[in-house]
Amino acid sequence: MTKAAAAEARSSLRGIVETVFYSGATFSAGRLRTAEGALVNFAGKVFVKPSDPVRLEGQWTHHPKY
Repeated sequence: MTKAAAAEARSSLRGIVETVFYSGATFSAGRLRTAEGALVNFAGKVFVKPSDPVRLEGQWTHHPKY
């Protein structure tokens, strides 16, 4: 994938952290609520706590287990 194609595949999302499922030294996972009311799970190099406002950037994926 070229850099241009990768940049096009990225998107951003804003919301308030509702829940943090896991938080470690290099990785966190949780759920946020967007202004529209949608609940979205997130994971990655994100270090937040519940009620933090966030703007996340990345790619949408569907994990086969989660």
